[in-house]
Amino acid sequence: MSAELHVLLVPTAYPSRCFPVRGIFFQDQAHALRKAGLNVGVVATETRSLATLHNPCGIWRSFQTTTHLEEDIPVIRYHGWSVPKMRAVTGRLWVRWCLNLIGKYVAEYGKPDIIHAHCALWAGVAAAEAKARYGIPYCVTEHSTAFARGLVKPWHCPHILRAYDRAHHVIAVGYDLAEHITQFCADDKIVVIPNVVDTDYFRLPGEVRGVRPFHFVSIAALTKKKGMDLLLRAYTRAFANAGDVKLTIGGDGPCLPDLKKLARRLGIAQAVAFPGQLAREDVRRLLWEANCYVSASFFETFGVTMIEAMATGLPVIATKSGGPADFISDRTGMLIDVGEVDQMAAAMEVIRSAGNDWAERAQDISTYAESRFSEQAVSGRLIELYKSMTNST
Repeated sequence: MSAELHVLLVPTAYPSRCFPVRGIFFQDQAHALRKAGLNVGVVATETRSLATLHNPCGIWRSFQTTTHLEEDIPVIRYHGWSVPKMRAVTGRLWVRWCLNLIGKYVAEYGKPDIIHAHCALWAGVAAAEAKARYGIPYCVTEHSTAFARGLVKPWHCPHILRAYDRAHHVIAVGYDLAEHITQFCADDKIVVIPNVVDTDYFRLPGEVRGVRPFHFVSIAALTKKKGMDLLLRAYTRAFANAGDVKLTIGGDGPCLPDLKKLARRLGIAQAVAFPGQLAREDVRRLLWEANCYVSASFFETFGVTMIEAMATGLPVIATKSGGPADFISDRTGMLIDVGEVDQMAAAMEVIRSAGNDWAERAQDISTYAESRFSEQAVSGRLIELYKSMTNST
């Protein structure tokens, strides 16, 4: 049955020439399902803010619809703009644009058996409207940290409730997130299925890593919720006088200038690298060069980059920020309390002191990541879910 199943993915973001890493884990899922034999399509509604005017694409790609065949997957995109300081209006526009894309997709490629939306706001709302219009059953995978952070606004609630109520299943990418969304959805409708990680690409390096200098790495959008300032302070407490330990913080974001200033103020600027936004091949290269991955985040519904690090054989130090509790244990790294600089510094010292032991465990860590988060593991669970949806209609 899976070879005949036609699934339309409706992500909240999707990689493009202008934004090659935005929503890349949605693309990974699309490719995994296609490799598993499903007929897969994608509609991607892109809303850009005025802050992205510096992007090489400029303003010329505005209010256009484009269709491309990307690795045997048709992707229809709408290139729109968000309305400054009017999120409710932007949300309504997003749903309208998305519905237009779904209609275009149905006209060109036929009605899919299932729509798989990602995030209630706003893909889930669009999927609910598409169900009413076309009779297509849908499921929603929730990824948003807004539930754990208390950022769900009263005006969000009716939209979330409608998206969840009309869905056959609501998928949470982690158990902590599943607990948070129970106030909007019946327990028996919620299923926990993690994001897919390309463990064929993120694999063990070709040779055993050295442990001198010992290399810690962290990669994220550099916003306050990622806690990178705490990581810099933890590194300083543990290794300010060590000459053979270095730290790389990859990614870009509003906190980058302040983080560089903090590194200079702490006297560790020479030991800390900030390479900026990284392409996927650069992320893999950096993970291959590292000895341990560290996440200081305050909130995580999942943690794709942590799984990518584990797939390359790295131990992970992570905060108890939600998602990491599902996959970080004594066999894969260390969990610490959120916001605790001393605990983070101590964990980094422990991992570094046992560097050779962790290097010997690299294959076990990689195998564990593959067994739970590979394309085959996750797509298999999704296909079973899709089958249950088509059997009930």
